[in-house]
Amino acid sequence: GIPQGQLIRRHRFPAPGGGYLKPDDLRIGEDLQIYGRCIRITDCDAFTRAYFEQAGLEQAPPETAEADPFNQTRDAMKVNNAAAPRTYEKVYREVMLGGGHINADMQQFLENDRKVLRFFAIMDDLQTPQFERRPFV
Repeated sequence: GIPQGQLIRRHRFPAPGGGYLKPDDLRIGEDLQIYGRCIRITDCDAFTRAYFEQAGLEQAPPETAEADPFNQTRDAMKVNNAAAPRTYEKVYREVMLGGGHINADMQQFLENDRKVLRFFAIMDDLQTPQFERRPFV
């Protein structure tokens, strides 16, 4: 059958020599063996790069990932419809109706929004008849 479902989720990955993968193992340009599959780390975001620099672990410059023709076509077909800007009158009405203010319970969420370690990788799937390369984030 066709393998389906989630291959990578947020958890500790077993290391090939026993134990678990450590931050030292996550380097741009290196291959990881995860559950019998080869995944190559090609890039990381700015927050992850700063996190590793603070820990004293430098990351290599990003590698160029292969372009996916399907995604290029799909992105070209997308039309961006910009929303109308909020006018002063609309903001005034929202405030008068009791809206337009930041929820105090959301403060921690807003401060830590998008602050996750994020890598970009490519998996070489050699077990399928059609050699397939899958991008991961």
